[in-house]
Amino acid sequence: FIDLIADKQNRTMKPKRAVTGITGVEYILERYSAKCIAEIFYKHYYNLPINASLKSENPYEKSNVILTDGIGRSYGIEFYFQKKLVNNLFFTAAYSYSRSEERDFRDGYESNWIRRDFDFRNVFTISGGYKIELIDKSWFQRLHNTLWFKLVTPIFPLADRIELSIKWR
Repeated sequence: FIDLIADKQNRTMKPKRAVTGITGVEYILERYSAKCIAEIFYKHYYNLPINASLKSENPYEKSNVILTDGIGRSYGIEFYFQKKLVNNLFFTAAYSYSRSEERDFRDGYESNWIRRDFDFRNVFTISGGYKIELIDKSWFQRLHNTLWFKLVTPIFPLADRIELSIKWR
């Protein structure tokens, strides 16, 4: 927001735009109540914001003008495994490799691509847990019908299901 009001020219900035393509395959392992997915993706960004002073030949120039001349891209591959809820247990694991780059906008370097924010090359995520249905328990049904429970629930929402889980990334 500050960039928009820093200079009058910034009020006419073009919005960021992206074109995305994703393809993949999915394989269901019925015997294990699980599925495996592999995907590749490519995303091309247009109109990324660039500070006008960064395009200047004078390294000491300061400007509040934002240009929307930037071009970027992201691409990668992801492998995903999911174990469905069986006997109240669930599990997921994913690995992704991706690149996030933008075209160098400096004169003479336009053919180069440089790393962008959020350029996480290798990401491995594991998540799993155990679900407990409380609504089926007789003690919870008795508790659910008490006056204090009905008074406290709007302030501290208490669910009919508890999920104990762990996630590592």
